[in-house]
Amino acid sequence: MDREDGDKHSTSTSSASVSTLWTRLISSELQHVQNDAQLSSRLFNKQVINSKKINQYTVKANSTKASASFYYRIVSYIDESATNDLRRIISFIHELGSGNVSMKSSKKAQYYRELGNDLFKQGNFTASATAYRTGLLHAPNAYFFPSNHQNKQGEFCLEGALLHGNLSAVLAVQRLWSSCLEEVFTALELHLSITNLENFSKNSSIQRLKTRLNKCCQHLNLSTKLIDWDHDVTLNKLLQIHCSVIAKLNEKNKTVMKKWEIPTPKYQHNLQYYGLSNGVRVDQTNEKGRHVIATESFEPGDIIAVEPAGGWITHPNSNHNNNNNHNNFKYLLLLPSQRMNQCSQCFSQLNSIGFVCPYCCDTAYCHLSSDCNYHQSCRERKNSAYLYEDFQQPVWHLAECRFMFLLNSIGLGHLCYRLAWLRQSYPDAQEASLFSIDQLVEHFNEFPVEELFEYALTGWLISKLLSYNSNNSNNDNKINLKSTENENELIQGLWCFDTLRRLQCNAHAVTEIQTDYPDLKACLPNTFNVSMDDMKEIYPFVRRLKQTRIATGLFPCVSLLNHSCDPNIIHNFENSLIVLRCLKTILPGSEVLNCYGPHYLHYPSSYERLSLLKQQYFFICNCQHCTTSTLDSKLSNQLSTKPTDEMLNQWKQAVDKLLSIPWESIHSLDKLKTAIQSVQQAGTLPSTNYWWPLNDTLGSLFDTIGRQYLIHSKLLQKRQSTSDQDTNNNNNDKPNWLFIQNAGLWCLKSSVQWVHLNFDTISCEYLWELINLLHISIHYFGQFDLIQLNLPSEFTMLDGFINKKDDSIGVILSSKDALLCEIKRLSTLLYGLNKSQMIIEQFVNK
Repeated sequence: MDREDGDKHSTSTSSASVSTLWTRLISSELQHVQNDAQLSSRLFNKQVINSKKINQYTVKANSTKASASFYYRIVSYIDESATNDLRRIISFIHELGSGNVSMKSSKKAQYYRELGNDLFKQGNFTASATAYRTGLLHAPNAYFFPSNHQNKQGEFCLEGALLHGNLSAVLAVQRLWSSCLEEVFTALELHLSITNLENFSKNSSIQRLKTRLNKCCQHLNLSTKLIDWDHDVTLNKLLQIHCSVIAKLNEKNKTVMKKWEIPTPKYQHNLQYYGLSNGVRVDQTNEKGRHVIATESFEPGDIIAVEPAGGWITHPNSNHNNNNNHNNFKYLLLLPSQRMNQCSQCFSQLNSIGFVCPYCCDTAYCHLSSDCNYHQSCRERKNSAYLYEDFQQPVWHLAECRFMFLLNSIGLGHLCYRLAWLRQSYPDAQEASLFSIDQLVEHFNEFPVEELFEYALTGWLISKLLSYNSNNSNNDNKINLKSTENENELIQGLWCFDTLRRLQCNAHAVTEIQTDYPDLKACLPNTFNVSMDDMKEIYPFVRRLKQTRIATGLFPCVSLLNHSCDPNIIHNFENSLIVLRCLKTILPGSEVLNCYGPHYLHYPSSYERLSLLKQQYFFICNCQHCTTSTLDSKLSNQLSTKPTDEMLNQWKQAVDKLLSIPWESIHSLDKLKTAIQSVQQAGTLPSTNYWWPLNDTLGSLFDTIGRQYLIHSKLLQKRQSTSDQDTNNNNNDKPNWLFIQNAGLWCLKSSVQWVHLNFDTISCEYLWELINLLHISIHYFGQFDLIQLNLPSEFTMLDGFINKKDDSIGVILSSKDALLCEIKRLSTLLYGLNKSQMIIEQFVNK
């Protein structure tokens, strides 16, 4: 399982809006202390302060004397002699909390809209939609509020109207009709709020929205006469119709949604460690610390652990019944780079956006017809004009909304702030007897004093933010610089100081299966000109599946599993739960092992794996792939030579030649075979940095050129058909699209075979390859029943040339039915029956 990685204080993200303020401040403060030898000596030590006060803080924060002593020294330093830059943070907190700092920006919204327009023209529709959604997060008044309309603030709605309209255009291309319809309504409402009816009927953008609305209604089996455009259309009437459509879409969603039930571990729950199965126990030794041992046998697919974010302790009154109320998404932190793509309330993947926070630029919610929002958006609504103004955001977001700029700069500290706020808001949960976050090892002795100093500063900052919120709820929104005079602040800060270290060693990266669409034009040679219609047709051929990291969470019981670079379990996430399933047979007495990130199949260098694990988790891995001397010796010899410019150039030339093969005018198997051999020879050159230079494997190259062959074949079919109709003759010199089609299918099947041989047969990588092959085939042949996976003998004779002969995979790839059967079997083992059905519906059938 991927654990949280990267810099401790700044969450890795592609979002340019994430602040580095706190990272710069603590770096400057650390430098200030290190430059003063006397101050450094006083602060940078782990000596215990023996006093009644320290003992009290230790007990109340569930801490240790050593940790409490260190934190108290740092807080005393801040009170007495910290730099002015750090001390000014108090004023900044007051300024942010006042609400006088506006985070919305029409200029940023316009920037992302224009970026989305450029990406749309390039055929990169997924990235275009992301840009438009990002723009909506930044746009002032991106939804209709009667108060804004009455106060004549409607002119600021134009950017939002354009963004909603442009996003609807992308969703129409992607054939996401429900989402498209909601975006069209929102765009029309904003346009109508800022223009008169005469201009409304003449505006070309609005005319396109009308056409798009009718198209959505046709695909959704809704009346195309929802709105009588020939008569006066009032804003209130439009909002009423919007509400009625939302109700109809919600009913449609209910008919296809299945009730979700919390999975149950094999052998039921362990009463002491409720997140784990009763078929395991938790042992502790000096060598391994706490670890999990099987007391019963588990086979692939068996559930070993089920735990909500924050642990079962966050449900003290639930009696752990299986119902749908255990979605503790508030205990998960959505990454800044995903906040335009995922609902902040239920973490569902967003196509359209139902609502955004009117104050910050980091919070978006599901479309209004979703179960997530429908209960508050339309049910028993008396006044449709207040469709958006009455939207109720989660209370935990209101507690951090004003401080998002600052919280985004402290990385894991943001999750720590959330956990601390929830802890003080729901104190009863802390009295439960279940295993909790506080019982995880906090590793005080393992951390260097410089890192402890940085964590102590971050804990102090979080305590100030919590204090501001607490005082604000009591109508006293002032906080003081000095923390040593405020016992509650000291206890909160000390708890955060310890929790930050627990998060570094135990936080899990929450991932989701998502589609990835690269830039279409980047997949085509410069000599190939394609129209927008061409791009829409070949768009499905570039889709890939990937595990995308979307959030961070802490799962206390699951954190007890030790690491192996070759684990025997696999995890996935169902709503806010983490579910661990057996990957390989586990016998009684065997240790249940997780992977903290560096898997040996993805990090073949044992030196690199050991370095990563030692740096973040403070242990040396002793799994077979890190301790087997023969493997290390072989690997060392293979990777002993640093790649020269000549080696890298040889690799680049071989890859470029291979990637150009699908687009050549004359095709032959001999040319393809020669190009592959050149890549194989270059890819086995010794290198200290790469198993395959530039991180391209032969499998990924097969996948790439297979897609390009099929794109070329599809375009040739279309153009040759048009040309033959125009000239009434066939030119035998034209490229043979059928040969190109078969070459593409052979390459894609070879990619599957390569992954099957180089990864475990029960693996996500193998499953994704199978799904990709079936998805591309469905879109290429048009109908599932017409898919032809059997190839002419001239291609099948090449199978042994690339891969070791594997009869089992040959049977699986022989027909569409066998392929689909293998996908169902594998996805059920890895993800369970319910999620397997979702995967097939979302990534195969759509």
